[in-house]
Amino acid sequence: DVMPNAEVVFGIIMGTGVGGGVVVNGKVINGRHGIGGEWGHNFLDESGGPCYCGKSGCVEQVLSGPRLAEFYNERTRRNLKMPEIVKRYYEGNDPAADETMQRLVHFFGKAVANVINIIDPHVVVVGGGVGNIDLIYTAGVKEAEKYIFNNRLDTLFCKPKLGDSAGVYGAALLTILIRMCRIYKDIKDWDAVLILNILVNPAHPNSTKKWHSLNPSEASRLFLAATVSLLKTLPSLAMSSAATIVASGFRQSCGAT
Repeated sequence: DVMPNAEVVFGIIMGTGVGGGVVVNGKVINGRHGIGGEWGHNFLDESGGPCYCGKSGCVEQVLSGPRLAEFYNERTRRNLKMPEIVKRYYEGNDPAADETMQRLVHFFGKAVANVINIIDPHVVVVGGGVGNIDLIYTAGVKEAEKYIFNNRLDTLFCKPKLGDSAGVYGAALLTILIRMCRIYKDIKDWDAVLILNILVNPAHPNSTKKWHSLNPSEASRLFLAATVSLLKTLPSLAMSSAATIVASGFRQSCGAT
């Protein structure tokens, strides 16, 4: 919604762990090893200490929620989670909370600047629990500006439309996608993705609100069955065309405008 035609988008997860992904012209960049966009295990600062990946000072060890909370708790001998630490920061009477938030701002800026210097995304979407902290989108972006190879920073930073549960939705849809491909072996992955997009995306021109009241598994089964049936009848029809025709039929039968 922020920039629908963005050429390059970098998606960040900052929560229990830290990860990322890159989308270029609407396509996920997996890379040779399937780790495209994995910024969570790039080196950031030695203060992060040893990481489970076998390296030290990874982005995840500095910017993940548990590690930021640990940074605070080591200084206060408390056992607080990040939401409470953030609250104490805004109350303005906790030096350790202030130090923790400044750590987040500083190292977020440095870490994301490295990504911007390499892929120069139009949009950076920051998901995960830590991504809910508003300071990232103000002071964090200002900090990134210090480290990029340009005299200004025009990259847009935004929160995900589905909030910090976006990953859960993605995992659920991936499960349905895998099931589709197993049931209908002739369907290619990207065709299944197209069908899913029509089925679950309210903004899609062929979507209809009534589909969203259906059980996702049942809805996808009905939609696929209709699409495959149409393809068998008209084998020369492209998958995308068949999906659009079926979507149109669903929309009309549901009384959608």
